[in-house]
Amino acid sequence: MSYSLSLAENDSIIVLKIIGTSYASRSFEYTKEVLDYATKHSVTKLLIDCTESKYLDNYFNISNYVINNMKKLPDYCFQMRIALLVSQDDHSRDFLASAFISSGYEYKLFHDRDQAIKYIKEKSELAEIETRY
Repeated sequence: MSYSLSLAENDSIIVLKIIGTSYASRSFEYTKEVLDYATKHSVTKLLIDCTESKYLDNYFNISNYVINNMKKLPDYCFQMRIALLVSQDDHSRDFLASAFISSGYEYKLFHDRDQAIKYIKEKSELAEIETRY
């Protein structure tokens, strides 16, 4: 597995491109790097492009990653709006997306890049609620 980080859409979106097979144990490595990158660039929008990657892990490891490892990171993660882009026939990350959503992350799975970009550009419901009070 390899990955790269870049900025897109006038530096308002971080793009994490993952290539090859991926596992929960490896995911935490780039998660910390993405968080550092996001903090450094003051960006809260993330597109995870997995169109050239398959996720090969079991439900237990995925749950452990989301529930135990992610809570070790700063709350900045909960401020991020995340779109997960996968190829049309890839369902290897369906449970991962559900686990993140269940844990309170603004996280949504997409098969279309334009729809993913549109989603992360939209103002989050959480931000709208917070500005009302």
